[in-house]
Amino acid sequence: MSRSGVIKLGEFLITVGLFFLLYEYVNWGAIQSNIKAAYVMGSGILLIIAYIISVKAKSIAIQEFAHLLSIVSAVIVVNIIIASLVCPLSIIGGDIVKERTDVLEGDLGDFKDVSFDMEIVNGCIKLRSWNEPNYRIVVVTKAMVWSEKGAEKMLNSTSIKIDKEKSESEIGLNLMVDVPSTNWFGVSTDIEVYLPKNMSYDLELETANGLIELDGINGSFASLENVNGDIVIEDVNFSNICAETVNGRIQASLTSNEAKLKTVNGKIDLETGNASGRYKITTVNGGVIVKLHFFNGVGYHVKASTSMGNVDIDGPDFLFEKKDRKQQEAWTEDFELMETKVHVIAETVNGDIEVRK
Repeated sequence: MSRSGVIKLGEFLITVGLFFLLYEYVNWGAIQSNIKAAYVMGSGILLIIAYIISVKAKSIAIQEFAHLLSIVSAVIVVNIIIASLVCPLSIIGGDIVKERTDVLEGDLGDFKDVSFDMEIVNGCIKLRSWNEPNYRIVVVTKAMVWSEKGAEKMLNSTSIKIDKEKSESEIGLNLMVDVPSTNWFGVSTDIEVYLPKNMSYDLELETANGLIELDGINGSFASLENVNGDIVIEDVNFSNICAETVNGRIQASLTSNEAKLKTVNGKIDLETGNASGRYKITTVNGGVIVKLHFFNGVGYHVKASTSMGNVDIDGPDFLFEKKDRKQQEAWTEDFELMETKVHVIAETVNGDIEVRK
C-alpha cells in the first residue's frame, strides 16, 4: 500500500472511531437547539479554516492536521443531524414549549350508527368507549418554538372544530385540526376521544409521527393509517377493519369478519376472537405472532409463509397440508363441519411467524 493510501485509510478509521465515540458518550438529543445551530455554524467555519490551511501550508504534517480538523467538524455535524432526525422538533422547533387544551362535547341523539373521521400530523389518536350518552374529545396542542411570543402565535394559528352531518339513519363527526403547513414541524396534537358504548361506528383515522389506539370500540368499518408510529387495537369488533403503518408495529386483540393488518418495518401481534372471520397479516422486516383461542365449535385454517425466517404453527388437532421451515398450512380437525370458521393468512419478507394457542 502506498503512503497516501495508508494516510487515507488512517483518516477513515479515525473518522469511524470518532463517530462512534461521540455518538455513544455525548447526549446530542439533550443539547438545546440554539447550541446545535452554533455547533453547525462553528463546524462550517472549521471546515473553511481547514481548507485554507491545507491549500496554503507546505508542511505535510500541517496539511494532515487540517484534514483532522475537517473530520472532527464533519463528525459533529453528522451526529447532530442523526439526533435531530430522531426528534425532528428539536432541530426545526425550539426549546420553548407551550400547550393548549380544547374540550369538545356533544350529544349523538337517538342515532345508533356513527361515522367518525380524523386526520392529523404529528400526534396521537386514542379512541375509547365509555358509559356516557354523549361524546367527549380532548385535544392537547403543543408548540415548540424559540420564544414565548412565537409559541403563542403558533398556538393561535392552530384551530380545532368538529362538523356534524346527519342523515336518516346515521350521524357523522368530522374532527378537523387546522395547522398551517409552515408549522407542521413545530406543532404536535394529541387527541383522546370518548365515545358511547352500544353504538356502531365507522372510523377513518390517519396520523403521522404518533400512535393510533382503539379500546372497546365496535362497528362495521374501520380504516387506520399511520406513518412512523404504532397501532394498538384492544377488545374491538368490526365487520371490516384495515390497519396499516410504516415504521411501526401493530398490536391487536379483535374480532372481525374481514381484517387486514399490514406493516413495513414493524412486527404484528394478533389475538383473534371466537367468531368466524378472515385475518390477512402482511409485514416487511418484522415478525408475526398470532394467538388463537381453541373453543368448542371453532375451527381454524392457518396459512403462513416467510422469505427469510422460520414458521411455527402449534395447536391442538392441527392437520398439516404443508409443513416446512418457511411455509406451513394447517387445518383443525373437522374444520368444514365447524359452525365457526377462522381463516388466518400471515406473510412476511424478513421475520419469523409464530402461531400458538
